[in-house]
Amino acid sequence: MNIRIAIGIVAVCIIVVGIHIYDSNFRLHEPLITVIRDRKPNFHTPAFPAGHHLPTHITGKLHIGPATGVAILGDTTTIEQDSELVIEPGTTIAANEYASLIVEGTLLAEGTKQHPINFITNELREENRTWSGIFFADKSNGTISNTIFHHASPGISCEAGANTSITDTVFLLGNTAVFGPCRTVQDAPNTIQ
Repeated sequence: MNIRIAIGIVAVCIIVVGIHIYDSNFRLHEPLITVIRDRKPNFHTPAFPAGHHLPTHITGKLHIGPATGVAILGDTTTIEQDSELVIEPGTTIAANEYASLIVEGTLLAEGTKQHPINFITNELREENRTWSGIFFADKSNGTISNTIFHHASPGISCEAGANTSITDTVFLLGNTAVFGPCRTVQDAPNTIQ
């Protein structure tokens, strides 16, 4: 009698497992979880929804300063060869998540101790605040002084042929301050916090 019960239990288990496997295979093309949303989530939550947006390509010479309000770096902006971007003391540039400034020409960002230049994040959500900083390409030129970088990773990166000078610059809340063979001036130290 005990053998018949054991065989019956085994048979029931085989049938249940077989039905489960068949049912699992039958339902492979159906979603396991269905999420119903009445609206899409907004991952980009700008701190500055309005402002002066930097163009994606800078040709010629462009000056930006505090008089025009916050400058917004919305995506990748490239300073083309033989072109120049001058950022005046006291200017604030707010960068969207993953935005970057690529320098193939010249960047002059020379703040003062009283009026530093601020590169900040344009994201309210902490998890979206990282942006890609400034990249100096081969044969580009750049001077950065009395400038503060927030949430940039890396803050500044350079290729070997870039001619850069970085002085009295502060890097806050980023993973890497300066990456690559960027020239920093030792008697005017930079600060990483």
